[in-house]
Amino acid sequence: MLAARSRQHGVTPAQTVRDFDIHELTLSQQRRQSDLGDSKKPGTLSLPFAP
Repeated sequence: MLAARSRQHGVTPAQTVRDFDIHELTLSQQRRQSDLGDSKKPGTLSLPFAP
């Protein structure tokens, strides 16, 4: 997952954004969802959209 990659020692969020060719907001959202899933922050984990 992007959030885990971006938290590796020595890897900056900016480097992760460049490596995966994604927008900074996408990484931020992925990290937030990861924090919620890992119970690091209170909140509701959103489920992926399924048509």
